[in-house]
Amino acid sequence: MAMYHFRIKSDKKPNGTKISAVQHVEYINREGKFSTPEQWQEKNKFVGDFISSEKSPNAFGGQNFLLYKTDDYGSIRNTQRGIEVTQNASEETIATALVLASLVMNNQPLIINGSEDFKKAVLKTAVHKDLPISFDDLIMQNDFLRYKEVDYPDRKVCYPHCSENFETH
Repeated sequence: MAMYHFRIKSDKKPNGTKISAVQHVEYINREGKFSTPEQWQEKNKFVGDFISSEKSPNAFGGQNFLLYKTDDYGSIRNTQRGIEVTQNASEETIATALVLASLVMNNQPLIINGSEDFKKAVLKTAVHKDLPISFDDLIMQNDFLRYKEVDYPDRKVCYPHCSENFETH
């Protein structure tokens, strides 16, 4: 005679947040964000958008490993070239990558490599999140400072990579 164990599951996670029926069905069927690794890789491609610096071209000794992975907001990995983000990276994911790169690269001015869309997203993120970073590319650095002045005219800040006399107005 076989014995079976049966348990009715709650619609709440251990932290108290509710799980929708649709989300639960997607999990059971491995659909949507619970899909196969191949589907995740197709959606979250690393396409060569990465952050480095002149004195520290990569972080963590250039070891290749995943630093941050999400299904919907992009991912970050360390490579020999630098800290790389996926093409679907959100503003928060890009901000995380920029701050991490700045910290592990000893607050050196950052070199942004990749597509023009990635460079624009980095600049927009750095301004919106008011990140304490600087860029190696003088045009990008000047745009960063100018956009910050336009977006935050009342703030007076001098970042570590600014000259001693620099203040935004």
